[in-house]
Amino acid sequence: MSDDLRSIIREELERAFQRGRIAMPYDEAARAVGLSHEMLRQAVRRNELVPKYAGTKPLFTPEELRRWVESLPDEPVHHAR
Repeated sequence: MSDDLRSIIREELERAFQRGRIAMPYDEAARAVGLSHEMLRQAVRRNELVPKYAGTKPLFTPEELRRWVESLPDEPVHHAR
């Protein structure tokens, strides 16, 4: 992942944090990291991204989103078909 993209993601997470948000649902989390809702769902299914739960509703903390983004590869991953 490029440093520019990491910087943008970090800024979006900081903005979410500054608004007093300590957790956010899928749609806001996806916007914060600049990815689709489905990509986040896939990361959760692979146990790469770990939400907290309010009843059955998954919520993501800025810290968990930041941890997950920082764990992503620095280069594109090409899958063989």
